[in-house]
Amino acid sequence: MALARRSAAELVVGSGMASLLSIAFVALSGRFLGATEYADLAAGLAVLYLVGGALSPIVPTISHIAALHFERGDAGAVASLRRAFWFRVSVIGLFLSPVAAAGAWVATRALGIRSPWTMPLALVAVFLYVLLTIDRAVLQGSMQFRRFSLNAMAEASLRMLGVALLLSVAIAPAAMAIYAGSLAAALLLSRVQLGPLTENREPVAWRPLLAVAAPNFLLMVNLALQQNVDVLVARRWFDAAHAGQYGAAVALVRGIGLIAIPFAAAAVPALTILRERGQPFTRTLLGLCGAFAALGAVAVAAFVFFGNEILLLLYGSEFIDAAPLLGRLSVAALLGWLGYLLGQSLVALHRFRFLWFYSAMTVVQLAGYALFHDTLQQLIHVQIVCQSVVVAVLAVTAGTMRACSGSSSTTSTPKPRS
Repeated sequence: MALARRSAAELVVGSGMASLLSIAFVALSGRFLGATEYADLAAGLAVLYLVGGALSPIVPTISHIAALHFERGDAGAVASLRRAFWFRVSVIGLFLSPVAAAGAWVATRALGIRSPWTMPLALVAVFLYVLLTIDRAVLQGSMQFRRFSLNAMAEASLRMLGVALLLSVAIAPAAMAIYAGSLAAALLLSRVQLGPLTENREPVAWRPLLAVAAPNFLLMVNLALQQNVDVLVARRWFDAAHAGQYGAAVALVRGIGLIAIPFAAAAVPALTILRERGQPFTRTLLGLCGAFAALGAVAVAAFVFFGNEILLLLYGSEFIDAAPLLGRLSVAALLGWLGYLLGQSLVALHRFRFLWFYSAMTVVQLAGYALFHDTLQQLIHVQIVCQSVVVAVLAVTAGTMRACSGSSSTTSTPKPRS
């Protein structure tokens, strides 16, 4: 247990440092490029983040299946799973490359991006990111959290070192090339970290994999709606200045998600193994959620007491009117990510029924925006109320579950090999 706690701590610290370095890269790029050139980089990064978010269920899915196979002593099945994903991603990427090239040209023209290389480099980064995600999911599923963290930190550190190039070549394609290059280097490192794995000759069982991927996809779609629609509503119903200030505040409090992600990464394999062994998991689940809530509360306190200073430091005096929103927005963000962490844990335990409730609460939250949008504060209150209900219901659900073995579950899972 002490080893598991240390590994989880390494994951949290390592992922947190990598996330901070990534934020620093974006901030320094903005300072060196200037607002106009940075707009082109931001468009390219938006493509990367959009596709990355859509494909994010790959991580918990592969991690979950890999954890099952490693627990059963079947490392060969994990190697086969990794190769199968690599092959399919490569084939799909090759097949879609002409479409992607055309889309990059259209986006460049439509968005008014000056360089023709920014969007193509962004698409290269997308491809590298997906491949890297597969390898990191295997590291995560095998509970090699130290290697996972080192890989993420190496990527972010290389990216930060590359920022120096922008001093002499201050253009968006250079920054995007730095981003793609750091992904390529991290991908090579992951190949070394995983080492040679002997594959099984038997084909990958896709049906149980999809049985895990589908609920993860539904969970992430709901999370994306819960955390992004309010910005669009603000842009629709408020003037540009206030909507921009609101967007800046939202971007800041999203940093709380950087705390949640490593906890989710640790929860998936840990809970999968406990479920497979038929051992109690409630203490582990609630312990991870409680630790995240405690760290998230520190971030909330920082936004409440130092909101003015944070906005002035990162955005400048033009955005200072958003300072009163930071405290409540950070509470909403904390609740939203806590609900996600609970939901991700339930998916790892093959408890999928909560997704109907989770989806219904997303609809209620969107309806709340439609009904209550006279002030920006009302949008935040809608989030706090809805996410409080989500957290309360999912916490009770998690706290009252009973452990059962994987073999007793009616959910399709990989079977032990004879």
